Order: sequence, then C-alpha cells, then structure tokens
Amino acid sequence: MRAAVCQLKPVPGDVRANMRMVIDTMESIDADLFVFPEMFLTGYHHHDADPGEVIDALGYIADRAADGSRCSVVGAPVTLDGRLYNTAAVCDGDVTFYRKVHLPGFGPFSEDGIFIPGDSPFTFTFKGFTFGLSICYDIFFPEMTKSCSMAGADANICISASPITSRTAFEKVLPARAIECTSYLLFANNVGLQDGTEFFGGSRALTPLGDVMSIVEGEGVMTVELDRGELEKARLGRPVLKDTVALTSTIVF
Repeated sequence: MRAAVCQLKPVPGDVRANMRMVIDTMESIDADLFVFPEMFLTGYHHHDADPGEVIDALGYIADRAADGSRCSVVGAPVTLDGRLYNTAAVCDGDVTFYRKVHLPGFGPFSEDGIFIPGDSPFTFTFKGFTFGLSICYDIFFPEMTKSCSMAGADANICISASPITSRTAFEKVLPARAIECTSYLLFANNVGLQDGTEFFGGSRALTPLGDVMSIVEGEGVMTVELDRGELEKARLGRPVLKDTVALTSTIVF
C-alpha cells in the first residue's frame, strides 16, 4: 500500500480550486491512498462554504476514483441532515464521512460553537488495508485510535489544522498513538499562514513502533509504503492489542 500525505495549502474559500488540487495530485502522484489536511476543501476558517458545492466537489473527487485504483481522504465542512460537521470524507467511488468527535473550544479555536460533534470512531478498508480516522484534537484522546485498531485498523490517519503553538504537543502525542496501537500512523497537517492562523505543517508517517518514516515541513507531498509484513512483525514483538484488557470498574480506596 503506497500512501501519499499531501501537505498542500488550500485556496481559502475556493472549493473548486481545492477540488482541482486534490484531483491533480491524485492524477500526478503514484500512490493508492491520498490524505489531505483538515478542512482542506474550503480552507480551515471557511466552514460557511455553500453546502451543495461542498457535496458536489466531494462527489466529483469520488467519481475520479471510481475505478478502485485510488482513494482520497479530504477534510471538509459537511452538512448532513441539516447539521454541520467537521468531517474527513473518504472518496473512493462513493463518499463516506467520519465526523469529528472532539471539538476544541479553547485558544484560537471555537469549533464547539460551529459544528455538531460526531459520536463514534470510524474505519474503512481499501485494497485490503483498514484505516482508522481522527481529526486534529481527536488525537489527544487515546481511546479514539485504540478503538479503531482494536476494530482492525492497520493504520490510523489523523488530518489536522494544528497551529505552530501546538507543535510540541503533537510531536509528543503522535508516536505514543502509534506505539500503543502498534499501527502505522499518517498525520496530514495544514501548513503556513491561512487567514491569520499559522499552521506548523510537519506532516509525517510513523511506523507501528512510533519511528518516523518520513516528514515534510513546507508544502509538498510525501509517499510511504505501508508493509503488512512489517506490521505483523511489530505486533508479534509488542502485542499490546492482543494483551489489551477491557476494564469495567475503578477501585477507590
């Protein structure tokens, strides 16, 4: 499985231009899976984009992957049943959505006053690999990625809009999530200045033992190979998924 982590800058508020960027990347890079940052389709601060235009754009991206050779994960604000969600859209012929569960309401963020939170983890399977999805702040809640890996995820994907002030925290948490799940981790972050917020970039891929496979700082696309043999070797050597115990109560003294 060849995965492309696409640390590109969206055009703020221009859904069609960003859709075109996704499609051009899919058609010019040799990869199976393409991962774009949080809210990439509109730009992070443009949650008020036309809902119909967003759905149409995601549908067009999915149509370009209808032959089954490619799949794209694209961040977008999506209105479903009259409710606005911060989503990771999986475009692989069809379009399915992970709805961000943990919405920040601190510092420069006010997502909890804009979006409706999702209520469950999400996995999807493509070309025999199963992926778990999370969005930015979700990564600080280990039960999210762990539940996906316990449900069969070989890799966890985190799409993000993390500013430079959060870089240190993310760089500590990301390898922990990979190690405790013994799963590959793909992190696709926004980069550079967008509407007054500076995102740190630093998109990366981590092995199931938390080692950095590749990292990109500025705008660019990196590709990595996800190897099932290496995954199985890591899980034999550190069987944290097999040894996970469901805890049902807390003893208080």
